[in-house]
Amino acid sequence: MSNTNTTKSTNNNPSPSNSITRRTALTTMTATLATTPLLINTAKSFAQSTIPATPLSPSKPVDTLQGAGFYRFNLGTMQCAIISDGQNMMPPSTFAQNIPKTQIDQVLHENFLNNNEVPTQINTMLCCDEGINILIDTGLGLDSGPGNGLTVPHLERMGLKPEDIGIVVITHMHGDHIGGLFDHNGQKTFSNAELVISQQAFDYWSKAKPGTGDARMQGLITGAQEVLEKYKDNLRTVVGDDEVVQGMKVVPLFGHTPGHIGLQIARGNDQLFYIADTVHMVYMQMPHPDWQVAFDMNKEQAVMTRKRVFALAAEERLLVAGSHIPFPALGHVRKQAPAYMWQPIIWIWNPTVE
Repeated sequence: MSNTNTTKSTNNNPSPSNSITRRTALTTMTATLATTPLLINTAKSFAQSTIPATPLSPSKPVDTLQGAGFYRFNLGTMQCAIISDGQNMMPPSTFAQNIPKTQIDQVLHENFLNNNEVPTQINTMLCCDEGINILIDTGLGLDSGPGNGLTVPHLERMGLKPEDIGIVVITHMHGDHIGGLFDHNGQKTFSNAELVISQQAFDYWSKAKPGTGDARMQGLITGAQEVLEKYKDNLRTVVGDDEVVQGMKVVPLFGHTPGHIGLQIARGNDQLFYIADTVHMVYMQMPHPDWQVAFDMNKEQAVMTRKRVFALAAEERLLVAGSHIPFPALGHVRKQAPAYMWQPIIWIWNPTVE
């Protein structure tokens, strides 16, 4: 995103209360969520990409209204956008593996959802910070079928080319997050980008033996190891409390996958908690955080992480974004006994452009 095509925040962000309290809370969470002690990687912490992002001054007009595949907003001086990579339909039982169908159907009925299939969103996120374009996850990729793999086309609608991305943060190594790292020819999509992943994810996937597990697991291993190989010359690993750039801190959210991370992003009094795949279906998992998801590799740990994330976000009134929250994937977690509910932001249709 550019210095010339930004949006001013017009009450679509929350009115932050005490930013020190929120940051302290998230820092505490960093320590409590990890299953093993995490040491701050001081050698790599805060290392910024040396590839400067090209300022956004596109030759073709840029859409200034919302709803063009992206939703623009500001966090203090940081320009951000949620980008839609697409949507899939899935059986509801995918998000409630340990629950009887009758109970699932009741929740679906209460939320006006079809009991045969439910829509699941795939989102990525862009942040522009001091001339560096930072992309958080990359979606399914260009060859993933109609209605999917839209991150790069939507970046182009914003006036950005793949080579304009300076840093790509991968929250975890599932295909709907790493698929966009390669083009039609299997080459690096983001040729100038530094790739940032958690040390725990790197250790797990780099040591995984090809051919292990069922067909899906074998595909995950192959995809993850291809990423590590092709991006190895510009790869940075991070652990809890490391900063991708100043004000963008890593938060371990283990359970969904080994090394699954979120991000605490703060600018001035504004703050956002990016929770990645902690939740997949808000209308099922927020009222029932103990419902287990098929894709969670450690289901019990994922449930514990989900409960802690929801509790923190609700108590601290944090602005939240995530990979599978309904677009534009910005809102708040509201306490609703005995659990929680999702409160989306009010959509700003015509943001002011400087």
